[in-house]
Amino acid sequence: MSHHHHHSCEHCEHQEDHCSQCCSCSCHDSDHHHEGHEGFSHELLEMADDAWMEVLKEKIKEQILATNGKKLDELAKIVASSNEARWKYKKSSLGLCHDYKQKIQDFFHKESN
Repeated sequence: MSHHHHHSCEHCEHQEDHCSQCCSCSCHDSDHHHEGHEGFSHELLEMADDAWMEVLKEKIKEQILATNGKKLDELAKIVASSNEARWKYKKSSLGLCHDYKQKIQDFFHKESN
């Protein structure tokens, strides 16, 4: 959706047809009330662009799931189970390390008595 202004944009030094490209500047009228509406209308257009991209992203996700969903399920399962095993190993390693440190501490504590 494009909107055009039929006056020159002195602040941005654009011609009439190109003024719509500089909507973010406050060059559209000397009337501040109009500038506020112009800025807001530009924000709404930016919001619409963002929403369009979000919808497109969701549609792309749907296509990926439709064409590769089973493979992605397999991959996710592999990654999740590997991650779980990794954390179990880390936890057991931490436990072993803690046990080792405790044994060393106990050894030196006994020696001093």
